[in-house]
Amino acid sequence: MLLPHGSFIRYLSDNFGTQNLANISGKHIAGYVEERQAEGKSASTIALDLCVIRYSHDQMGGSNTRHRIPNNT
Repeated sequence: MLLPHGSFIRYLSDNFGTQNLANISGKHIAGYVEERQAEGKSASTIALDLCVIRYSHDQMGGSNTRHRIPNNT
């Protein structure tokens, strides 16, 4: 299984104390995107990060996750 990007894991730990990826929600994703934008990361880099995060979250399966991650739309 593809694991989420290390910077996302650090962000969750530093800002939310989140220890279980099944517990992430839209607020975690939105905050991460804002942080990456503030770091000057390109839109394509952030989009790739989100693809890996979303894929990893989806691979956990519906019954193993607490929240759905919102789409980009």
